Amino acid sequence: MTDKSETRGDPYERLKTEDLFLDAENPRLIELGVGANAKPIDMTKALWEKMAVAEVAMSIAWNGYFPHEPLFVEQDKQGRMIVIEGNRRLAAVKLLLDPALRKTVGATDLPDIDKIDPKRRGELAKLPVQRTTRKDLWRYLGFKHVNGPATWGAYARLSTSPKFTTSTRFPSRKLLSRSATITIPLSGSTMA
Repeated sequence: MTDKSETRGDPYERLKTEDLFLDAENPRLIELGVGANAKPIDMTKALWEKMAVAEVAMSIAWNGYFPHEPLFVEQDKQGRMIVIEGNRRLAAVKLLLDPALRKTVGATDLPDIDKIDPKRRGELAKLPVQRTTRKDLWRYLGFKHVNGPATWGAYARLSTSPKFTTSTRFPSRKLLSRSATITIPLSGSTMA
């Protein structure tokens, strides 16, 4: 059931994805009208339809699951591991792993992860978790979802792209003010 994956440079415990459950007490789900007794399929469908799980799923499909983003879990009275923080990520992974769930939820436009990377399914079979309690996680959740981290300006966002950071044509800092709009080419074109 558990695995410390320190050989991967991953200090978090890993739990089987099938042993992780969405949180019916998640404030996002409550705002969407999903009740505390909702079935996992109803929670997944609400997250898919209203909370941009598609973009999370696409990122995970193409890039894998980032091990430095553990799911925060609490064991409930029945012994189930409930994901307090990371419900969109969990929903995305479960949708990527289960074609029947994708069909039921209507997430039929997600890519086949086995065609992207033959190892991806195995990588997603266990996810990094941090065990905690709602009480202990309260301040972190308040900061992350109420105040939120500071947004990045155009230069900082662009500098994360390997294609542009290694290019000799990388624009100077003077050209990229915080209010600059940057168009990133989607195909083989380059910046002039």
